[in-house]
Amino acid sequence: MNELPFIERFTHEQRLHESRQIMNKYRSSAPVIVEPKDDKTLKIDKTKFLVPWDLTYGQFMYIVRKRLKISPQDAIFMFCNSTLPNSQETIHTIYQKHGKSDGFLYFVYAFENTFG
Repeated sequence: MNELPFIERFTHEQRLHESRQIMNKYRSSAPVIVEPKDDKTLKIDKTKFLVPWDLTYGQFMYIVRKRLKISPQDAIFMFCNSTLPNSQETIHTIYQKHGKSDGFLYFVYAFENTFG
Protein backbone atom coordinates (compact mmCIF):
# COMPACT_ATOMS: atom_id res chain seq x y z
CA MET A 1 0.00 0.00 0.00
CA ASN A 2 1.52 3.29 -1.10
CA GLU A 3 0.39 5.86 1.45
CA LEU A 4 1.20 9.49 0.78
CA PRO A 5 3.28 11.46 3.30
CA PHE A 6 1.35 13.59 5.79
CA ILE A 7 2.39 16.80 4.05
CA GLU A 8 0.82 15.57 0.78
CA ARG A 9 -2.38 14.12 2.27
CA PHE A 10 -3.58 17.45 3.64
CA THR A 11 -3.50 21.00 2.35
CA HIS A 12 -1.33 23.61 4.02
CA GLU A 13 -4.43 25.24 5.49
CA GLN A 14 -5.67 21.95 6.98
CA ARG A 15 -2.28 21.25 8.54
CA LEU A 16 -1.99 24.81 9.87
CA HIS A 17 -5.47 24.63 11.41
CA GLU A 18 -4.69 21.30 13.09
CA SER A 19 -1.32 22.45 14.46
CA ARG A 20 -2.84 25.64 15.86
CA GLN A 21 -5.58 23.66 17.61
CA ILE A 22 -2.97 21.33 19.11
CA MET A 23 -0.69 24.16 20.23
CA ASN A 24 -3.56 26.13 21.76
CA LYS A 25 -4.69 23.10 23.76
CA TYR A 26 -1.24 21.74 24.68
CA ARG A 27 1.03 24.76 25.11
CA SER A 28 3.93 22.79 26.59
CA SER A 29 4.25 20.40 23.63
CA ALA A 30 5.10 20.43 19.93
CA PRO A 31 3.11 18.71 17.18
CA VAL A 32 5.55 16.34 15.47
CA ILE A 33 5.20 14.10 12.41
CA VAL A 34 7.43 11.02 12.13
CA GLU A 35 7.45 9.07 8.86
CA PRO A 36 9.66 6.48 7.14
CA LYS A 37 12.17 7.61 4.52
CA ASP A 38 10.61 5.44 1.82
CA ASP A 39 7.98 2.77 1.18
CA LYS A 40 10.45 -0.07 1.87
CA THR A 41 11.20 1.12 5.42
CA LEU A 42 9.38 -0.43 8.39
CA LYS A 43 6.25 1.61 9.14
CA ILE A 44 5.59 3.14 12.54
CA ASP A 45 2.17 2.51 14.11
CA LYS A 46 1.39 6.23 14.30
CA THR A 47 2.85 9.30 12.65
CA LYS A 48 1.60 12.19 14.85
CA PHE A 49 3.23 12.80 18.19
CA LEU A 50 2.71 15.40 20.89
CA VAL A 51 6.22 15.95 22.23
CA PRO A 52 7.07 18.04 25.32
CA TRP A 53 9.25 21.04 24.48
CA ASP A 54 11.92 20.05 27.00
CA LEU A 55 12.32 16.45 25.77
CA THR A 56 15.67 15.89 24.05
CA TYR A 57 16.05 14.51 20.56
CA GLY A 58 17.77 11.44 22.05
CA GLN A 59 14.84 10.77 24.40
CA PHE A 60 12.37 11.21 21.55
CA MET A 61 14.37 8.83 19.38
CA TYR A 62 14.11 6.25 22.19
CA ILE A 63 10.31 6.61 22.13
CA VAL A 64 10.24 6.13 18.36
CA ARG A 65 12.50 3.03 18.65
CA LYS A 66 10.06 1.50 21.15
CA ARG A 67 7.09 2.16 18.88
CA LEU A 68 8.88 0.56 15.93
CA LYS A 69 9.81 -2.51 18.02
CA ILE A 70 13.22 -2.81 16.38
CA SER A 71 16.06 -5.00 17.63
CA PRO A 72 19.03 -3.52 19.51
CA GLN A 73 21.42 -4.18 16.61
CA ASP A 74 19.39 -1.99 14.26
CA ALA A 75 20.47 1.62 14.17
CA ILE A 76 17.85 4.24 13.46
CA PHE A 77 18.57 7.65 12.04
CA MET A 78 15.95 10.39 12.33
CA PHE A 79 16.50 13.38 10.12
CA CYS A 80 14.88 16.76 10.45
CA ASN A 81 15.09 18.90 7.34
CA SER A 82 17.81 16.58 5.97
CA THR A 83 19.98 17.10 9.06
CA LEU A 84 20.74 14.83 11.99
CA PRO A 85 20.12 16.82 15.20
CA ASN A 86 22.40 16.59 18.23
CA SER A 87 21.02 14.03 20.69
CA GLN A 88 21.07 16.62 23.52
CA GLU A 89 19.08 19.28 21.63
CA THR A 90 15.59 19.83 22.95
CA ILE A 91 12.54 19.52 20.74
CA HIS A 92 11.98 23.24 21.34
CA THR A 93 15.39 24.11 19.88
CA ILE A 94 14.87 21.80 16.90
CA TYR A 95 11.38 23.24 16.35
CA GLN A 96 12.76 26.78 16.32
CA LYS A 97 15.35 25.79 13.70
CA HIS A 98 13.32 23.40 11.54
CA GLY A 99 9.60 23.87 12.26
CA LYS A 100 7.57 24.27 9.09
CA SER A 101 5.20 27.09 8.27
CA ASP A 102 2.25 24.72 8.82
CA GLY A 103 3.18 24.47 12.52
CA PHE A 104 4.47 20.90 12.50
CA LEU A 105 7.98 19.57 13.03
CA TYR A 106 8.80 16.76 10.59
CA PHE A 107 11.17 13.83 11.14
CA VAL A 108 12.05 11.15 8.60
CA TYR A 109 13.64 7.92 9.80
CA ALA A 110 15.81 5.29 8.15
CA PHE A 111 17.61 2.15 9.37
CA GLU A 112 21.07 0.71 9.12
CA ASN A 113 22.09 -2.70 10.41
CA THR A 114 25.25 -2.01 12.40
CA PHE A 115 26.27 -5.44 13.71
CA GLY A 116 25.51 -7.92 11.02
